[in-house]
Amino acid sequence: MHKSHYQLQDHKKRSLLLHILFCLDTLLLIISFALALHNHSDSRSLLLLFLAIDIMLIIYTAIFAYKNLLIVHKLEDYLFQISHGTDRIRLEQFNKMLDDNQVDYQFQPILNARTGDIFAYEALMTYQSDLLEFTSTEILDLATRENRLYDIEKLTLHNNMEIIRHQPDNFRTKMLFINCVLNYHLTEEDFSKLFTTFGSLFEKAVIQLNEITYMSETSMEVLKERFQKMKCQFSYSDYGTDETDVIDLINSCANYIKIDRSITSFIDLNTKKQHQLYNIINFARLKNIKTIATGIERYEELEYIINLDIDYVQGDFLAKADNSLATTISEEIFDSIQKLNYKKILALTNHKIYETKGDSILDPYTFSSKSYSIILIKEEKITFTSSSNKYAKISLVVPDNQKCEITLDNLMICGIDRPCLIIGTNSSVTLRLIGNNNFSNDGIRVVEQSDLQVIGDGNLTIHADRNGRTGIGGSDAQTYGNITLAGEGTIKVISSSNLSVGIGGGRNSANSTIRLFSGTIIVNANGYQTLGIGSLMGNAKIYIGAANIDIKTEGTKTVGIGSIIGSADITTLGNINIECNGKISTAIGSIEESDGLIHIKGGDLSLSINARIGTGVGAIQGKYTICQQDGNLTVSGEGYELMGLGDHFSMSYIKIKGGLLAVRIVASPNNTILNMPRHIIIDGGNIQCDFPEGTIPVNSHGTLLTAHLITNMDEFVQSIETISYKYIYRAVYSELYPFIKVYLPENSIIG
Repeated sequence: MHKSHYQLQDHKKRSLLLHILFCLDTLLLIISFALALHNHSDSRSLLLLFLAIDIMLIIYTAIFAYKNLLIVHKLEDYLFQISHGTDRIRLEQFNKMLDDNQVDYQFQPILNARTGDIFAYEALMTYQSDLLEFTSTEILDLATRENRLYDIEKLTLHNNMEIIRHQPDNFRTKMLFINCVLNYHLTEEDFSKLFTTFGSLFEKAVIQLNEITYMSETSMEVLKERFQKMKCQFSYSDYGTDETDVIDLINSCANYIKIDRSITSFIDLNTKKQHQLYNIINFARLKNIKTIATGIERYEELEYIINLDIDYVQGDFLAKADNSLATTISEEIFDSIQKLNYKKILALTNHKIYETKGDSILDPYTFSSKSYSIILIKEEKITFTSSSNKYAKISLVVPDNQKCEITLDNLMICGIDRPCLIIGTNSSVTLRLIGNNNFSNDGIRVVEQSDLQVIGDGNLTIHADRNGRTGIGGSDAQTYGNITLAGEGTIKVISSSNLSVGIGGGRNSANSTIRLFSGTIIVNANGYQTLGIGSLMGNAKIYIGAANIDIKTEGTKTVGIGSIIGSADITTLGNINIECNGKISTAIGSIEESDGLIHIKGGDLSLSINARIGTGVGAIQGKYTICQQDGNLTVSGEGYELMGLGDHFSMSYIKIKGGLLAVRIVASPNNTILNMPRHIIIDGGNIQCDFPEGTIPVNSHGTLLTAHLITNMDEFVQSIETISYKYIYRAVYSELYPFIKVYLPENSIIG
């Protein structure tokens, strides 16, 4: 029987005995009173005896009654705890916590399984005071019993969005996973207030749903509609426990699925779990959904899961939840993830490998036809060529800490499950091109802390047309090393995937530099977010010499040279032709949350932007220093809100010292054309563009400038002198325009 039943029976027995004792006390008092009235000498001793017994009985009765009262209180407390899930004091504190919004949060990092970088955080609700502490599970249990789940949902969304708003630096390139309460979505009024308050910040949030099987179709439709409006992402948690009924719901809107710890725990020892996880990852890839393995508690689990090519990992072994947002993880864990990925690339246990032994020239197709999948290069100098007109399904791998020169002579390689050429950590490779070389399916992986230099007068075409594939450098989720293109031939990279990068990679945590010294470089990138040359998540460092560059990008967010999110440092003297087609586009620079330097020292630059929102040189949202020292820069485009140079919030610093600057933009008839920024310094150059109303250019000394048209001159050179400063204004005629247009101080005399 239940404990409360025994307590109740005990209470009844004790109550009956208490009544008997009370009656006995009363009887003794009556007898004692009668003896006192009799007042006989013989009855006095008897009276004293009865009084003594009565006093002892009264004391015992009182003690017995007190104990019985304690049982009653204990029973009441027990029944209260059964009903509410906690005692009165904790319940009062729980309600006070919600009423006064005293909820705390801990943040557990979610790591990129390919790079070891922190990708996002999961916010876990907690509460702790000097006397009491609530776990996330206890808070949800109490909220369920007390019918306060709606309050939890409202506070969770508001508080976590406040965290994103007040810590913008931490969420510049990271996401926050916010746990959502099923079937308790906000009312239209509360949702409207929330969306009005935080707006675009929701793009940094991932709404995480648990036990989705209990969500009604109506609730899911409401959430899907709101996800689209907020532009936030959606994650399904606890995946793998009972997914059969939720596949249709996940297909409709999920961006991530978090694989439950019941699968990942000791997965290295359980073949059934291994098969289950393998199927989940394949299902996610087909649906273009990212996978997150949770509950990682052991190195062996991490090793097995990374070998399955999971996207992200989470668990106490990697990084524990903390009250503050961690900016880095331990060096040991970071190194472990890097090494496991390199080991995965080689896949030594599952593939047949040929290790070079004094070879000077090899035909990879010969080894591919003998079921070899990797050629491990140990030579200082080696040549690869094709004797047949067939692709060799094989990968060339340079191990760690190697220096070598590799010649490709009319080579054709097809990467099946890894890049065609892989350069290991701390290795340096000079790649000499002869004739026409082709890499299919995947390109050249230049890992962090490695160097690639391409020379020769031959050509190389790379097709990287699947998610997670590499052009030259790394994929969208990978870092990359130093890349130098110094050949005289043509290098062409065709990249097509969800997140597409031609030359560069996802991140540049090692401050690697992309140097394009010579030759012709062609990049065609297509996908949701596309980047021709640079680093997707910022810190792009790019130098362009006398190269001829042609870039075409298509997607929702597209950048020609630079970064999608984050900084870029770009110097160019080359001839560049860029065409960006997308919803939001930048030809040279970044799209958002960015800063950096763009220095145009020469060359012919033709930039075309066809987008709803776009910028030729600079950023949509950011702060750039842009300097044109020489060269011909032409920016054209069609769209709704377009900018020639700078950013859309007038934060950039623009200085023109020479060359030709021409901006010709056609925007929506209902929108002001944003050809140029409102703040610009002009010390020289042929300026063939119109400034927005209210824009008055100045020189480096702060003097206001006015436009002057110079005809019948091939070159304009004039010394500008005042009491406080002196400089020479130079401008050169362009055949594209009938006159030279210069900006000089108002009182300047031409001639």
